[in-house]
Amino acid sequence: MTKLTEDLELCPACRKGCLMAAQYTRAFELKGKHVEVQLQTSVCDACGETTTKASQHRENLRALAERKTHYGNVLMGEEILALRKHYGLTQQQASTIFGKGKIAFSRYESETSYPDESTTLLLTLAIEKAEVMKCLADKAGVELPLWPERCEDDRGVKLRLIQGARVPAMTMRQQTMQPDFSPGPFASNMLLGPVRPIIFPVASNDSVDLPEVVVS
Repeated sequence: MTKLTEDLELCPACRKGCLMAAQYTRAFELKGKHVEVQLQTSVCDACGETTTKASQHRENLRALAERKTHYGNVLMGEEILALRKHYGLTQQQASTIFGKGKIAFSRYESETSYPDESTTLLLTLAIEKAEVMKCLADKAGVELPLWPERCEDDRGVKLRLIQGARVPAMTMRQQTMQPDFSPGPFASNMLLGPVRPIIFPVASNDSVDLPEVVVS
């Protein structure tokens, strides 16, 4: 076996051939605009099976995201899919929420067709504001399966002590300041009450744990 063959990955389908890097083009017909994206994959030199490696998948996602520059306000299929998955909805449930036919979201996500301007506006607002999505779902009588989880996400900022991090403690000491009772131009309008102690923090040699803000 040559050094080149040793460096190639074995085909997971036939376990005989090696995966060879390849490219293919995915085309999008964006309301009269033709957009092409070059994507990566691997083909077995023995059985011809096509496999996309994890590194190639990440690169493909990056390449697909870059096409957003051609879309303007039009939503990409991945954005619509991400919204639906974010709340655990089926395509039919999402179509009901946005007042569309049963297969509308299937076509939107594959970009076989694109939502009209009013639906695009609603989708965009739902992506940006969770309360809009909840309101639309309630109006349509559709439960959002993952709504409790999304609420937890919003409340997921908590305080946790950083172990080992120490800062000087502040010891609270009382010191009474006497107000100046000397007459002045506004003295007649002043209401003098009892003298209250003013608390000053004074650094001591003790230490306390430092709180850390974390996202759960």
